[in-house]
Amino acid sequence: MDAEACLRGLRLRVVPCKHVLSWPPSSPRPPETTARPTPGDAPVPPALYSSPSPQAVYVGGTASLHCDVSGRPPPAVTWEKQSDQPENLIMRPDQMYGNVVVTSIGQLVLYNARPEDAGLYTCTARNAAGLLRADFPLSVVQRDSARAGAHEAATAPAQCLPSSQTCVGPPSGRVLWHFDPQRRSCMTFPVGSCAGSAQGFETYEACQQACARDPGDACALPAVQGPCQGWEPRWAYSPLLQHCHPFEYSGCEGNGNNFESRESCEHACPVPRTPPCQACRLRSKLALSLCRSDFAIVGRLTELLEEPEAGGGGIARVALDEVLKDDKMGLRLLGTKYLEVTLIGVDRACPCPNVTAGDGPLVIMGEVRDGVAMLDAGSYVRAASEKRVKKISELLERKACELLNRFQD
Repeated sequence: MDAEACLRGLRLRVVPCKHVLSWPPSSPRPPETTARPTPGDAPVPPALYSSPSPQAVYVGGTASLHCDVSGRPPPAVTWEKQSDQPENLIMRPDQMYGNVVVTSIGQLVLYNARPEDAGLYTCTARNAAGLLRADFPLSVVQRDSARAGAHEAATAPAQCLPSSQTCVGPPSGRVLWHFDPQRRSCMTFPVGSCAGSAQGFETYEACQQACARDPGDACALPAVQGPCQGWEPRWAYSPLLQHCHPFEYSGCEGNGNNFESRESCEHACPVPRTPPCQACRLRSKLALSLCRSDFAIVGRLTELLEEPEAGGGGIARVALDEVLKDDKMGLRLLGTKYLEVTLIGVDRACPCPNVTAGDGPLVIMGEVRDGVAMLDAGSYVRAASEKRVKKISELLERKACELLNRFQD
């Protein structure tokens, strides 16, 4: 440009730039139609969009059970079929189990239905904020027996319980429903080939209508959000965790497990009311507990399982919010989201450490034995306050445990 200016007899001067013009957009910006995100990322427990409804299909047909749940973060969904076995098969998404497929969105699809496929299929939805279980009854009927189903209610009282007559013959291939007083719901049972052993109902709905005299315990129902948009904060009872938790109600198509306040939820549902226990005594304070522990995490309890083999304790399933310290398990490297912690010698009446204390996140410190996270009566478990988590992080940054070990040596 300088050579061209010289040829034309022009003088160049450097002037400061006062305005910077942006390049015009290639197309006009579309109008903002999306709603602004809601503030806060607090975890929200799982809730169903609609209540589970019984289904009935003919032999050879196809059934679809959709566990449509909401929650933050998005809940992980698994399925299992209830049976009299000690453990049920856990069915996970993107897997096929015989004639059953669980899709990536948590939908269970059953192809070429057989009589033995009838039963209660339980959906379990779990995230960092809580746990939800819902039963989806499925009946598989013969076309000729469907016509006789209308007459079942007339002889209902005699058919509610299975026949007391023992049948040693081979199974007939039929499956009927009877009322289980312990579950307060109807369950399936195989029918033998003996005469008089076919006592029961062809469908779940017929059994419930005839044998379940009361409408059922609302506290045993799953939390249902509903499909509307009139959002309201509500409370629901979790029979697994045995406490009330908040959820977002859409304003319609809910169920009885829906309360306006925590107080009304705890008044209506069987929240354990035991005498107050003494505070758990820690083996040592925060700094010493941190240095003596193999791991320190911040997490939320999602499930507590009884485990007789664990020395009278159990297993606590914890959704990880943050891994503060991990010397032996590689939780950060593996990207672990849930951790099973074995409780050793924990008293059920007054558990120490009390992993069920409060609804919020907990700071949990313990040992690792043979790759298994362990907590005993003296382990450190406290509410994860901001001040407490910050103090742990500062101790780790300053390598306080290394200094403490030097003084002890």
